[in-house]
Amino acid sequence: SEDDWTIVFNAHPAIISQEQFSTVQDIISNGHADSLAQNKRPDAAPSLKDVLPEKLVCADCGELLYADKRCSRASSNTPSQIYYQCRTYKKSKRTQCSNHYLTDSVLTKIIDQAIYYNTNYILNSDVCCQIVSDCENRLETLKGKIHSLRQKLEYLDRETDRLFVSYTEGSLNSSAFKQQHTIIKEERNNTEKWLDQIVTERKKTEQNYYSMQFCRQGFINYATTHELTKDIADAMIDRIEVHANKDVVIYFKFEGVQFTDTSSKEGPV
Repeated sequence: SEDDWTIVFNAHPAIISQEQFSTVQDIISNGHADSLAQNKRPDAAPSLKDVLPEKLVCADCGELLYADKRCSRASSNTPSQIYYQCRTYKKSKRTQCSNHYLTDSVLTKIIDQAIYYNTNYILNSDVCCQIVSDCENRLETLKGKIHSLRQKLEYLDRETDRLFVSYTEGSLNSSAFKQQHTIIKEERNNTEKWLDQIVTERKKTEQNYYSMQFCRQGFINYATTHELTKDIADAMIDRIEVHANKDVVIYFKFEGVQFTDTSSKEGPV
């Protein structure tokens, strides 16, 4: 077995010296490393695919866009880049929907332009301030309605208890009890339904209000850092729709604010 082998160094005259052998090995090693460096493609440029997960969608079928890497030639100094296309189109092997092709570099320029275009409007315009103020006033109104409806439910509960006491004490006969109890029960059901609707509306209004506030803060943070991080993108952007004709529409998380770019006319992959 190999464990029983006996190795004797320098048992025969060497064909070349140890120094020559080491020199040749260095040349081979360095040459291999140079070859790898020459053939290695440049790394992909910084990508938005991790900054905008689940925000890039096909405007036609509603599917998320698929992020893929397009490699440059081995001899090129141009970095590889990420491109996006419709997931339905890719999965169906080009038989459903359409390409909706868009490169990461173009998308970055569009987003920068959209943010620049809307920054002053969202942060400083009287219109946006009024929208936020109206939303705050609506929340106060809904809060008051919810308080009133809950008080009414408490009152109806007390009336129901009073009816039972009157009936058990004999001051209210069975027919009168059933009639009044039916009226109170119906009124209570209607009040509960109305309360549920108001509570739902308040939740939606609160969500809209905080989305607008976070969106404004996202614009402030971007104006400070000039870097679109995932947190800032989440605060600012609701979704980005890419159309078949390469138009891009960005919907911000501020009521009524969006940006449409019609200049991104790229060819298919």
